[in-house]
Amino acid sequence: MGCDKHWNRNVRAPTGSCDNHQIFTLWQQRNCVCLIFIMCQNKCKLSNCSAFLQNLIMKIFVTACALLALTIPTFVAPRQAVADESRENSCQSVVGTYLARSSSPSDPTSVSSELITFNGDGNFTATGSNSGGDPDATSFANQTFGPTHGSWKCTRNREIIARGFNFNYRTRNGFPPSISISTYRLRFNSRTQTVAGEASFDVYDLNSTPQNPVRLPDIGGPFQSNYVGNRITPE
Repeated sequence: MGCDKHWNRNVRAPTGSCDNHQIFTLWQQRNCVCLIFIMCQNKCKLSNCSAFLQNLIMKIFVTACALLALTIPTFVAPRQAVADESRENSCQSVVGTYLARSSSPSDPTSVSSELITFNGDGNFTATGSNSGGDPDATSFANQTFGPTHGSWKCTRNREIIARGFNFNYRTRNGFPPSISISTYRLRFNSRTQTVAGEASFDVYDLNSTPQNPVRLPDIGGPFQSNYVGNRITPE
């Protein structure tokens, strides 16, 4: 891309001489803007400098603008690639709701379903299909439990790591309430719009905190499952 030889020069003539006088030449072509600053240092009169400066300025910014025009794509392309990579690594494409199925590794016929939503702010919620349980249950296996609330993140290799908490409710037969902590390690497939991997949970004392969970040893966990979720779309 060559430089247009039509250029504008805006000169404010000083009184007597061009001591410390600034001459600005601006040339613009598409995305290319060259600004050349020249300081007269020899106390020459502007009329004596004019022809020389015009010729010098033209040569300098024709060369400079040509180089700049060639350089701009070089800087823009890598930055765009870095931005695209950053968006991909942040896994914003994971955000959404999925209908998931989890099955026991030891018994593939033992299947349950779950609705899980990954929010853009890093939080997630999940609701299990078997959360109703049995109000008269005498063991954890049939205990009614609530939805899971937690947080998630995505690693550079597009692995989703999530941890969430839910309450297991007291039964009418006096089986005590507790907290379940679930963990997910999943991978997102942009082609099939699925998340797949492993999920597990264990049971903890109701007074546990995220920083200090107190595990209940008599429940028999942790409980692991194979996990596959399909994105829910508007159509």
